[in-house]
Amino acid sequence: MIRGGRRPGCYHRGVRSPRCLLLGLIATAACGSGGSPPGPTPSSPTMPALPGIVAHRGASFQAPENTLAALRLAWSLGAESSEIDVRVTADGHVILMHDATTGRTSGGAADAAVAGSTLAALRALDVGDWKAARYRGERIPTLGEALAATPPGRMLFVEIKTGVGDAATIAAAILAADPRPRGAAIALQAYDPEALAAVAAALPGVPAYWTVDPPADDHGAALPYPPELARAAAARGFAGVAVDHRAASDELVAAVAAAGLVLDVWTVNDAAAIRAWRHRGARWIETDHPELARD
Repeated sequence: MIRGGRRPGCYHRGVRSPRCLLLGLIATAACGSGGSPPGPTPSSPTMPALPGIVAHRGASFQAPENTLAALRLAWSLGAESSEIDVRVTADGHVILMHDATTGRTSGGAADAAVAGSTLAALRALDVGDWKAARYRGERIPTLGEALAATPPGRMLFVEIKTGVGDAATIAAAILAADPRPRGAAIALQAYDPEALAAVAAALPGVPAYWTVDPPADDHGAALPYPPELARAAAARGFAGVAVDHRAASDELVAAVAAAGLVLDVWTVNDAAAIRAWRHRGARWIETDHPELARD
């Protein structure tokens, strides 16, 4: 729950607050860090009328997340975009996986570290049966397979879950299966601004969205994002920010617009909230329930 009232100071019982840690990250991004090259020039894809629905990890309420089944369902439900998470295997393949290990999405059958496993070993896992019997036998897809399955006129958000060391591998995988020549679009997301900038620099014209968790008070309750986030993202050259909708205030929405950026909000799983965000300035609304956008 977002709590109002006075924002806490930077230290509580000698510990720096999450809000101040976020502000420190924003300040670092706005000033540049360690001589890093500037980020990509902001750009926006040509897509359907605003705002668009993003199926979060595919249609992940009904289908197993980050699978081709979830993506196919999302497209069939009319989602303008789908979001996926990517990691790199031990033998250099880029696969769809949110967590660093496979325990949750294999139903506990195997808790293997993605970075320490080969593609063949990961492909042996059933990542559908935990969700429903009809998805039994669903396998972990590669990024190339997900890109190939993106229809013309739709967009695939690729969220980078690893660091800058994997940037070249991820960029190469996108270029190898680039869906843009056949009319589909790509966007990038990441929490790590350095990794995001590195991948985007290798993909001219692909918009990059900086994903940021909200600050929190001393009890862990989310607080509104500081408007400085928009200026920091613009200084990095990012096309937009991806934020928790519960902590996105009107002040942040205005700051994002003033900075000439695009706003992506996640993860909106209530039909009334989706309707509200259609009129609040979001370009993209992420949801596990793309079917709710039909209401």
